Amino acid sequence: IGFFFAGLISLFDSVMVILDGLAMGFLCTLGAGAALRAGLAPSSAVLVGVLTAVGGPILRDILAGTAPTIVRPGVFVAVPAVVASSVFVLLIKADADPGLAQIAAMVISLVMRAGAQWFGWHTGSAADLSDKVWSFWSRKQREVEELTVEETKQFFIESASEVDSGRLE
Repeated sequence: IGFFFAGLISLFDSVMVILDGLAMGFLCTLGAGAALRAGLAPSSAVLVGVLTAVGGPILRDILAGTAPTIVRPGVFVAVPAVVASSVFVLLIKADADPGLAQIAAMVISLVMRAGAQWFGWHTGSAADLSDKVWSFWSRKQREVEELTVEETKQFFIESASEVDSGRLE
């Protein structure tokens, strides 16, 4: 059916972006709210909210047979979830009305998700940093003075005698 109605289905892209943003905010509040009710710390509640908001769409994408949006380069998914969950937890901890806190988180998620789609906001793509890290550590190794076996033995003997004499604990 999608093959024959692809033009008609593409008209619903903006509706899907709006629904996706609202659903992400809703999932953030569900996860973070459950974590807070379970007595977790605010930082843990934010993490649970983010995992809930990101995990649902991952399952949706896998069941639909597409690559999950969170692993696609440039897609702005986890950042709105972090912000929405953080705002929700902060508002709840400030004794705000839970319904208003949920609406605020959903609106923030919607604005960030829709803004990313319509204004072209995106995250940077992954970069291979192994060459930079390796060159950094190889330079550091050259800067370190190498000890002989005798110097190393002497260091450990002195350290042990300091511990035995009570100077170091």
